Amino acid sequence: QTDPQRNFLLQTSILDRLCGPLCDAVTQQENGRQRLNALEKANLFVIPLDDKRRWYRYHHLFADLLEKRLRRKQSDLLTKLHSRASHWFASNGFKNDAVDHALIAQDYALAVQLIEEIAEIDWDRARESQLLRWFKKLPAENVDANPKLCIFYARELFKSGYLDEAEKKLRVAEQVLESTSIKELSKEGLLGRIAVIRANMSTLRGDLSGTIILSNQALRLLPEMDLN
Repeated sequence: QTDPQRNFLLQTSILDRLCGPLCDAVTQQENGRQRLNALEKANLFVIPLDDKRRWYRYHHLFADLLEKRLRRKQSDLLTKLHSRASHWFASNGFKNDAVDHALIAQDYALAVQLIEEIAEIDWDRARESQLLRWFKKLPAENVDANPKLCIFYARELFKSGYLDEAEKKLRVAEQVLESTSIKELSKEGLLGRIAVIRANMSTLRGDLSGTIILSNQALRLLPEMDLN
């Protein structure tokens, strides 16, 4: 392969899926789509993921080989490549992918912002999520300084059965709320969410009276939009 083609392969090997504009953002070139089409025609381990040939992926063994070579030859670029991928995914509505790359790039400010947005959307949805995995990858100081993030983390811990760890995060959230100046309505809403999680934990422990007390507390504190 030519040097430009080789660099394209190495630098895009960090991606689980590829499309032309994403490759352009990561490699800072402008011919990603043409290169992907050429790779597919040459049978170079590129697999289309849709009928329109917009998204592709490398064969897993080929991608592993490329990434190992990237780490050996261009390791100084790794953080930049993941950061570029993260910003492209975030700008194009693929927040989950953006978080994964932001965490690898150690862009914790962007990761926290995106995780907050995703966790807010997932608050009322009883579905499996990647939140707990992401929280475990964030430095503790980034989580513990943010009461909202602590509450989201506690909820994921509770859902996974880690009740004691969840309670610890709720206490951290309360301490931060007490020591910082947050708008009163926002503070009440966050305290209401803490009460919701504790009410659920009380139910799980069979503490009926505790569940009633905490549920009433949550009803008193939560804004109407959070009561649905």
